Amino acid sequence: MSAQQDLFGRAVETPQALAEFLRGRGWVLARRVLESTGARVCEGEKRRLRALAERAPDVLCGQRGYCHVDDAAPGEAEHCANFLVSQGKKMIARGLAVRRRARQAAEEAAA
Repeated sequence: MSAQQDLFGRAVETPQALAEFLRGRGWVLARRVLESTGARVCEGEKRRLRALAERAPDVLCGQRGYCHVDDAAPGEAEHCANFLVSQGKKMIARGLAVRRRARQAAEEAAA
């Protein structure tokens, strides 16, 4: 068993542990993170990993997987930040549209 497996014998359980695991590795696919930490490779574990990454400011995410911000190439952190802000704006717009439509439906039902 490697030192990493000793340290991360179970699935990475905190945002800080995920960041520490990624440090020095460059971009790592979710599958590799899960395999390297002894976690099951399944959609549930991948969702849990995404949730951890969402709470870890030191972790970048993208099509190439996950990367510690200190290991990112110039511009990669900014690209990730821009993508996340854009995604957030789209989610807010959708939330507001759903709220408007729900209120409209409630008004129509009451009429």
